[in-house]
Amino acid sequence: MASSRKLVPKWSAPRRVVSRISNSYTLTSLEGFPINGLFHARRLRRFIPRNGTTLAALQEALQDRSTEEREDEAWDTQSKIGTEVEDDLESEEEDMEGEMSEKQI
Repeated sequence: MASSRKLVPKWSAPRRVVSRISNSYTLTSLEGFPINGLFHARRLRRFIPRNGTTLAALQEALQDRSTEEREDEAWDTQSKIGTEVEDDLESEEEDMEGEMSEKQI
C-alpha cells in the first residue's frame, strides 16, 4: 500500500484562474467549464507546460495576445495624454495672449 501512493498523481489537471477574492480564486477548466467553489492561494501552483506540447503553444499564443493588448492600451494612453498636453498648451497660449492684450490696453 505504501508504494502504491508513490505512483498516484500529486496534481490535478491544469486549471485557469477566472477571478480573485482576497486570497481565494475561482477556476475553470481549460475548456472553459466552471469549477464549483473557491480555491485558496496555498492550494494552487503555477503550471508551466513542457515545450513542444499543444498546451505550450496555446499558452504562448495567449501571452502574445495579452502583450499586444497591453501595448495597444499603452499606445492609446500615450496618445490621450499627448492630446491632453497639446490642449493644455493651447489653452495656456490663449490665456497668455489674453493677458498680453489686457496689459496693452
